[in-house]
Amino acid sequence: MAIKVVVLLFVCLAVAEIVEGGCICTRLYKPVCSKGGKSYLNLCFLKCARRRLACEGKCPCKPK
Repeated sequence: MAIKVVVLLFVCLAVAEIVEGGCICTRLYKPVCSKGGKSYLNLCFLKCARRRLACEGKCPCKPK
């Protein structure tokens, strides 16, 4: 049973990251751009940094 717990923990750490501020975010690459002009790996990282979404995709945002 202990081995299963260790393996599960290892798998979770391989696909997730504890972000500054205590958030746990997956490392899924789905970039977003904040209103401040900084790109984040995904929406979770942006929200954890307490930033606002400007657009999906890397900065700079493309004009509409």
